[in-house]
Amino acid sequence: MATNTDTGTEQAAENLKSIDIWLSELTFRAKICMRYISRSSLPLLKSLGALLGCSPVTIHKRLKACGFQARPAGGSAFEYPKRDFDGSLCDKAYLIGLRLGDLHVEKGNWALRIRCTSTHREQIDLIHDLFSDYGGVWISEPRARCGTGITVHLNRSFDFLLLHDDTIHEWILRDDTLFAAFWAGYVDAEGSFIVSRGRACFKVDSGDKGILYQAWSRLGEMGIAVPEPKLIRPAGTWIKQFQLASHRDLWRLATERKETLMQLCNILSPYLRHRKRIQAMETVRANVASRIFE
Repeated sequence: MATNTDTGTEQAAENLKSIDIWLSELTFRAKICMRYISRSSLPLLKSLGALLGCSPVTIHKRLKACGFQARPAGGSAFEYPKRDFDGSLCDKAYLIGLRLGDLHVEKGNWALRIRCTSTHREQIDLIHDLFSDYGGVWISEPRARCGTGITVHLNRSFDFLLLHDDTIHEWILRDDTLFAAFWAGYVDAEGSFIVSRGRACFKVDSGDKGILYQAWSRLGEMGIAVPEPKLIRPAGTWIKQFQLASHRDLWRLATERKETLMQLCNILSPYLRHRKRIQAMETVRANVASRIFE
């Protein structure tokens, strides 16, 4: 007498035979639509396994045997349509400045992955607006203290964003316009325009000592006198807000000089893209204009 176990095994075998027949009759278009099924699609494989009475591994092997391709390393990143970078040198310089200030970039065989987490929605919106035409974008739900995360998948035409040295490229430093675009990107990431108690100021707080000193020197060459960067928080200082010790020195480049503030506004205004930063810059400009004869 056949046992329940034997009956179940026979039924599973029949189901697998049926799925083999079904897969063999799929059209080419259907195969293209489904060819990215892989082990990384575990919930789907588990569902198919439960339906057919076998394991996800068996489903994966049968799909592979029928010619379905697994997704490459990086999973779903491969599925996002991507477009080559087609911006100007100024756009490139700006993106490099933003990347050095605020973006984490890593590469795979399939794509670049750009990530950022921020408590400021304007920063997330900026990154979305900059890259959404070039690749897939994923934005997380806001989380307490951690903020909102954004991940972008781009193709390898964005390899210029991979370098993360504490330095500004020579091709940027050689040209006033390209440096202004780069500096705008860095300020969008790390800078602040502030008006407090009727006085305006500009500052950039960063751990990138080399970049701040290069920027300070280059601004001086352009006739924009900014005080030398200063160390404001040594590595190892306890940060009460985040309940941790800083892992590197924090430096500040700042000025309150009215003439310098106006010069900074003038060189940055064509290139800033951060909504909040632009609004704050215009507030500083108006404040300085109102005190021009003081």
